[in-house]
Amino acid sequence: MSSFVDMEDGVNETDVATEGLVFMVVGLQGHWKAPAAYYLTQSLSPVTQKLGSFLEARDKELEAEHEPSVEGHACGRRGSDRGLVVFIRSQQPAPRRGSNESVHRHNMPKRKSRLTTELLEQYSFLRKVSGNENAAFCSLCKSEFSVSHGGKADVQSHSKTSKHKRWEQAGSSSVSAFYGPAAAGDQELKRAAQEATFAYHLVRHNQSFRSMDCTAGLIRKFYDQRFTCARTKAEAIITNVIAPHAMDLLKEDIADASFISVAADTSNHKAVKLVPVVIRYFTLIRGVSVKILKFASLPGETSTLLFNEVQRSLSAFDLMDKVVGFCADNTNTNFGGKARRGQNNVFYKLDQATPCSLVGVGCAAHIVHNAVQSAADTLPCDIENFVVKVFGYFHIYTVRTEELKDFCDFVEVEHATLLGTSRTRWLSLGPAVERVLKLYPPLQSYFRSQDKAPNTILKFLEDQVCEAWLWFIHNQLTPFNDTIKKMEKEKSSAIHSAQHISSLLEKLMERKAALFMGLKVKSLLSGFPEHQVNVFKARVQNFYDCCISYLQEWGSPFRDLKCLSWTLLDHTPEWDEVESSLRYVSTKLPQTDISETELFDEVTSVKTYTSEKLEQWNTTSTTADERWAEMFRHFKQSHVPFKNISALCQFAMCLPGTNAPVERIFSIMNNTWTDERNCMSLDTLKALLIGLGLGLGLACGFRVRVWSAWQRPWNVKRLILCVFCVQNV
Repeated sequence: MSSFVDMEDGVNETDVATEGLVFMVVGLQGHWKAPAAYYLTQSLSPVTQKLGSFLEARDKELEAEHEPSVEGHACGRRGSDRGLVVFIRSQQPAPRRGSNESVHRHNMPKRKSRLTTELLEQYSFLRKVSGNENAAFCSLCKSEFSVSHGGKADVQSHSKTSKHKRWEQAGSSSVSAFYGPAAAGDQELKRAAQEATFAYHLVRHNQSFRSMDCTAGLIRKFYDQRFTCARTKAEAIITNVIAPHAMDLLKEDIADASFISVAADTSNHKAVKLVPVVIRYFTLIRGVSVKILKFASLPGETSTLLFNEVQRSLSAFDLMDKVVGFCADNTNTNFGGKARRGQNNVFYKLDQATPCSLVGVGCAAHIVHNAVQSAADTLPCDIENFVVKVFGYFHIYTVRTEELKDFCDFVEVEHATLLGTSRTRWLSLGPAVERVLKLYPPLQSYFRSQDKAPNTILKFLEDQVCEAWLWFIHNQLTPFNDTIKKMEKEKSSAIHSAQHISSLLEKLMERKAALFMGLKVKSLLSGFPEHQVNVFKARVQNFYDCCISYLQEWGSPFRDLKCLSWTLLDHTPEWDEVESSLRYVSTKLPQTDISETELFDEVTSVKTYTSEKLEQWNTTSTTADERWAEMFRHFKQSHVPFKNISALCQFAMCLPGTNAPVERIFSIMNNTWTDERNCMSLDTLKALLIGLGLGLGLACGFRVRVWSAWQRPWNVKRLILCVFCVQNV
């Protein structure tokens, strides 16, 4: 069906019409409209111009005839389009008052659409609006819109808006694909163990968590596409899986220990006061173990604050009844002085809070270091100050160092870097003095050639007496450094420290009796006047007296432990030695029930086994705790009783000889908690310290052991919570 263009201008059009222009009569009062006329057109723009002219001419005719019927006006151009607006004025006279027909015709409201049940069923995102049936609420984009005009068409228009489309797309994506399965299978547990191994490897070698972002990407590219262990997840595994697992293993391990000792110390990291609490104990399986129990921060360093922190840490693991020893630095806060008579110190308060009489173990390494340092302070020349000044003169100055190298070549001495020293570093003075003596001739020549050489250094180098004292202190530092190195071994006990201090005292007394100075010192003294030599010898005598008196005063608590020397198993024990140690232990542990009759028979078994194994142990340098552990395992397999002898052994082996384990924690902490990682929390730092060997003590290939441990339900639950992010497992 088709038609032709008809503009009612009397011209016969032969063009086929493609568009229709309809005129609507719209009431200005009321809501009504009705079609009035239509024109068939081919294009809108030209027709609009014609119709505008036609309506304008028609309007003039109506005005001339005084017929107020129709008024038409062509609108202006908007862009490239032309619109047409026609205002219709009714020719009918105004309705009479009371005329229902006129009121109905002019004021009848337009019918509005409502939110029907069919729309609610068809569109699940629609919700009713309370008190308004012509509106709907969208549950996706959380917006309210009207449906009064078009009903379903309004709903469709709303669904096409960009806001609704964004929320519809977000709601359609399922989050279940992001999470892993709630029940972890063998493949998931295997991958979790692999991720935990890499996280442990990261901590073991003190690498940054940020490096796991790159490592995880490489592993996904080369090996496993589902491997996801970047920095956040690696930290979560360390803090929420490995560290708690280590603490659970610690609880199981200390359940088999009868006695433990506790060590604590404080150190500052910028403005934060940190306190690690470390325990040492002996078990039949592993021998001696040293574990970190707590790592916390305190607002101060008073004895009350330290005691409360140590007590809380021990009480959390139910260890207050097992504590038999306390190890710390020899400060008044910890022990109340060398006499240990005060009450406002950690040792006294902890001793009162425990049922046992505690053994106070001051750090033996500190005692030995302070002994030689206090004796060196009595010498007429300040050797430590001289070493520090020489080191500082060349430390960061390239030109000075290169000039010194030329002097070394001239006197035919191989150049070596000068070393510094610190009063808090026990073993630093000996190597620093040795390096200065090696470069002594080049140093003399160098400073003599300088126009503005430091007066203190130049006077020391020009004085032969100072050189003699430098050689003397170098000879004396050797036995002290060797003693400290022996004390700082990982499994060194208080009995070892007691033996080392006793051996050092014997050496010093022998040197004092022989007035030992060394051949180099005697060769230098040969050119001195006799009265100067006598003064030098008197100073040497005073040096030995200071060392011996200091060791005797501060090392007195270790003399009481010499009765336990047989527990080192460096010889076959005798009953007299065991009986003496039983007497000492009974004073410390009055509630311990040890049968002397059974103990005697057990000692006989120990003597028999030791005599057979002693030569082998000495050849392989087996430690004392490993000897006891091996013996007790043999007794257990052979059903040989060892209850009473094991109590004495555990008491002796759990006593630490130095505070070195705590000092190692501070060293590891400074290497880990750097300025580049200053946002690290204390919980993360504690987990890292446990991962670095103070809790687990495992190598990087520990995955198989952790794999078997994670098969238990509580470990699998924690693993899923951490690795797969599943809640309410």
